[in-house]
Amino acid sequence: MILENEGWTCIEAASGAEAIQAFLSHRPDVCFLDVTMPDLDGIRVLQTLADQGIIRNAKIYMVSGSDDYETRRIAEAAGARGYLVKPVTPERVLAVIREP
Repeated sequence: MILENEGWTCIEAASGAEAIQAFLSHRPDVCFLDVTMPDLDGIRVLQTLADQGIIRNAKIYMVSGSDDYETRRIAEAAGARGYLVKPVTPERVLAVIREP
């Protein structure tokens, strides 16, 4: 709702496999991937998309309930633009999507 209220079109995925399909179908400008998702975790989704070379222009942010250094490092190495630790405030979400 935060993003939709700001005029963004949002697409949700219930699993890692759905997230990959949604990304391939819609080529979003911004993507928030939860580290913990059914079937494929967010890191694997990010790595899969990066391996296909299609995330170059997208801002991809990982979201997690844990501020684990190793997970953050792997996410950033795979191409994540940032790592948000839950709970994430609406102000923080809006701030990261407005970053150049």
